[in-house]
Amino acid sequence: MKLSQFDFSLPKELIATRPVKPRSYSRLLYAENDHLSDLHFFDLPNKLIPGDLLVFNNTRVIPALIIGSIEVQAKAEKRLKEFEFLLTKRLSLDSWLCLCK
Repeated sequence: MKLSQFDFSLPKELIATRPVKPRSYSRLLYAENDHLSDLHFFDLPNKLIPGDLLVFNNTRVIPALIIGSIEVQAKAEKRLKEFEFLLTKRLSLDSWLCLCK
């Protein structure tokens, strides 16, 4: 598996910067068999049936994306190589787990 398989275009205007009010109006992507529906969280109780399993994810993305470039020698010319580091988890005072691209 390659990290590039997870690349996709996401326009900035579609990225939530704060929660919607009221929170029950948060959008919900509902999948049933091969069909997807755009719902709201207030619709969820009407979709649940006995035996359904709800899995809660309480992780958060920290706002720590480091973008940079480094000059590299490529054959007879120098060029800039761009890189990104997304800091995902602090391991110690000076160590982080990160995704690199």
